[in-house]
Amino acid sequence: MNSTAMENDKRGALPRLLNKIGLSGPYAVWMTGFILIPLLLIIWYGLTDKTGAFTLENILSITASDHAKALCSPWGCHS
Repeated sequence: MNSTAMENDKRGALPRLLNKIGLSGPYAVWMTGFILIPLLLIIWYGLTDKTGAFTLENILSITASDHAKALCSPWGCHS
């Protein structure tokens, strides 16, 4: 392989790499909008009260009998 062919091959590598990265852009936007943002909102609302102060009360309330029934019913848990 001569030097001109090697230079052309090196120049073509960067556009090919950018093209591959560019194809993942729409998925990254979709993933951010429909997975990460809702997940962060669930975590935020789970760890704050109505005034916006940090609390674990929401997380601890899952162990209440009403919530336990709702969480176990699809799997047939009996409490």
